[in-house]
Amino acid sequence: MRSEADAEQYPESRADCLLEAAASWVRAGDTERALALLHPLIAEGGENAEYARFAVADIAFGTGDTVYHSDAAARSPRSARSSAASWHGPS
Repeated sequence: MRSEADAEQYPESRADCLLEAAASWVRAGDTERALALLHPLIAEGGENAEYARFAVADIAFGTGDTVYHSDAAARSPRSARSSAASWHGPS
């Protein structure tokens, strides 16, 4: 499992580390901490921003914020929207 500290230690894998760390925070029940990691990735743009956007939409859906979920999912690539169940991070 990668962590926030790994993101600093391995800058070439920063986005992957932050996505995995966010998934860990979601599993631990701290969605605010997960969102704090995901929003900067979205702001950076690129492919990882799309994965982060999907993760944020999945968090919103899981917390019952279906309006936000629909908006965020609409901006995600179809390949990343295959299933809400797919965003629970690597084991």
